[in-house]
Amino acid sequence: MSVKISAKYQIIIPEAVRSALGLKPGTEVDVIAKGGIGYIVPIRSLQVIGKQVRLARAKWGGGYSRTFNS
Repeated sequence: MSVKISAKYQIIIPEAVRSALGLKPGTEVDVIAKGGIGYIVPIRSLQVIGKQVRLARAKWGGGYSRTFNS
């Protein structure tokens, strides 16, 4: 998808991308330039990341322990 940069250097993120990334008004993002490519990365709180990990464990059965064996 292509978008145009406004005179104020703003862009409108297409709805499909907003939905895929879970972006809502007020969501903080990192804007990163690397190798001539720009990336928009949502900043997730630890609570959101923890919830995503719990959901993934439930979906895929965990498979590892919280303790380390020496």
